Amino acid sequence: MPGLSWFLVPRHATLTLLALVALLYGQTAWFEWLIVDDTAYIVKNPMVSQGLTLEGLSWAFSNDDFALWAPLTWLSLMLDVTLFGVHSGMAHVENVLFHAANVLLLYHFLHRATHAPGRSFLVAALLAVHPLHAESVAWVVERKDVLFLFFMLLGFHAWLSHVRWLEGTDDTPAKGARSAYGRVLLCFALAMLAKPMAVSFPLLLLLLDRWPLGRTASWRALIWEKLPLWLLVVVLSGLAMGAASDLRAASEAAPLGQRLSSAVIGYAFYLWHGVWPKDLGLYYAFRLQALTPFNLALSLTLLGGVTLLAWRVRREVPALAMGWVWYLVALLPALGILAHGEQAWGDRFAYLPMIGIYLGAVWGVHHAAQRPAWCRFPLAAAGATVLALLTLLSWKQIGVWNNTESLYLHTLQATGPNPVIRRGLGKHYQQRQEWEKALEQYQGMRAESIRGKSFYQASLIYLAQLATKAPELRERIIEDGRREGSLYFRAGLEGAILHYEGRYAEALPLLEQALTEASDNMEIKELVALAAYGAEQFPRARELQQEVLQSDPKRGESRWRLARTLNRLKEPQAALDVLLPTLRERSEDPQVHYQAALALLGLGRLPQAGEGLQEALRLAKGEFPEAKKLLEEVKGMAKLQPMMETAPAAVRDKVKQAWDKELGALQTQP
Repeated sequence: MPGLSWFLVPRHATLTLLALVALLYGQTAWFEWLIVDDTAYIVKNPMVSQGLTLEGLSWAFSNDDFALWAPLTWLSLMLDVTLFGVHSGMAHVENVLFHAANVLLLYHFLHRATHAPGRSFLVAALLAVHPLHAESVAWVVERKDVLFLFFMLLGFHAWLSHVRWLEGTDDTPAKGARSAYGRVLLCFALAMLAKPMAVSFPLLLLLLDRWPLGRTASWRALIWEKLPLWLLVVVLSGLAMGAASDLRAASEAAPLGQRLSSAVIGYAFYLWHGVWPKDLGLYYAFRLQALTPFNLALSLTLLGGVTLLAWRVRREVPALAMGWVWYLVALLPALGILAHGEQAWGDRFAYLPMIGIYLGAVWGVHHAAQRPAWCRFPLAAAGATVLALLTLLSWKQIGVWNNTESLYLHTLQATGPNPVIRRGLGKHYQQRQEWEKALEQYQGMRAESIRGKSFYQASLIYLAQLATKAPELRERIIEDGRREGSLYFRAGLEGAILHYEGRYAEALPLLEQALTEASDNMEIKELVALAAYGAEQFPRARELQQEVLQSDPKRGESRWRLARTLNRLKEPQAALDVLLPTLRERSEDPQVHYQAALALLGLGRLPQAGEGLQEALRLAKGEFPEAKKLLEEVKGMAKLQPMMETAPAAVRDKVKQAWDKELGALQTQP
């Protein structure tokens, strides 16, 4: 067995780090797509699943469908499809390759900057094996994590070359060294295009300037020389925030005090998971419940204590102080102060920040081991033991990501009551027609939710859908709903089931009763609108659909459904006006183009209507019988139009009545 000196040789360290990553993450080559995000982002996303195209390139930079502006990540996923098809194993391998590259880049950067190969190896090994990073590597859609860190680390290497040339300690030719600053700018831009969390890059360069680069220039000079980077921060952050409109809305909805409290407790949360990586899960539903005065005081005490320690040893152990500030700075963009949605905490957000903790811990322990000398071997043995334990924990944690069921079941076990995960697991079982298991999860979702809140209300819809798909469970689900104390469930559940069975007139009064207790819930309001449409109460359907759209203008299905109702009310221009924002965004929903075509027909614009129907058929890959039938009739109508202009008024009126009747028949299904 090689001694400790074996790892001090860069070639040996590199091979060992690669072996660690391969040992742990090689298993992901057989992992499946996850129903959570993998399916929506990749498998069922036509822009990604067709591979790299010019249309996909434009979409990657302009879409805001997924609340995160990350065009380079989208292009990376498209390239995977182009090279390997929609293959989950190869997509996972790509993530692992980037993670391995990040581990090696971190090791070689620290080795170049500090000339401390042993400590550099330990920091890189912690990045390689810590179970907190399983989410960033083993989840395909987190390609953005491994990708943005890859470009940030390349940027750190370029910055080191630039600084060494400025100091005259690098023998790189002047032309090549000067171009290093350009490489820094390029790497930062690419990192931001992969994930906007890279916004901390210039601040991290300032920290690196002090340690390990030891630059003595004034803070003002160091900040001023990074002016091009600050300008890039402004431009790219503006683009990212402009794309994430729903995150901005969430930020405005959450009180500032709540966001600040969540950030403080979040710092302690990630630090604790870094030290004690147990009970890691996909989604931490307890975040809002954790925002208590006690937890806030405890977190402030912990953060204050570590900050005080880092300040007191800043001269003796600058790496500890630098690493702590690195952690605080790098994690800040992910703590929900500027944007605060349901999921403010997630293991993936720790991928970059925890490097600072590893730096501070390794260099701090090394400093402590210098005196007395006798403790060096025990500390080395303790370090090896920690790495071994983390490797074992990581193997288990990575395995959890093998498939949707194992991930969700583990998260439920690790995090306790979690209606978000219950919902996802129920949908998963429902897709597999495991009705009893789905029922158990939806009932658990209702039981673990706060009455009157969104997940409690949403469970009604999932239970009703399940009752329709599994008739043998229908009566049991209805009886269970009647035992629930709220009018919402007693009336709404049976009404929703009747709706999904197509009995709209019977469903509507029951759903209207449920709406009185859930007037702010857009899902149930949409359901009442659909029942009203099915019962041909079009004014009521229009009223509710307008309320839904006013509450959330980004609900694409609500938009075309409102347009459909307006078409039935013979208000084609209003229907077209409703659809225009979606059409300008190049909607991929065939229903949008179909309803626009109906509105154009109502306005007598036959050629444009024909184009809309053709687009609807193209997007539906020909599987749209109503659009196909209507397109044939439009072609026939276009041939008759010149003759109709000279026909008697009575004939024209009769044809128009027949035409309106035909249009109505094509729109009868909610």
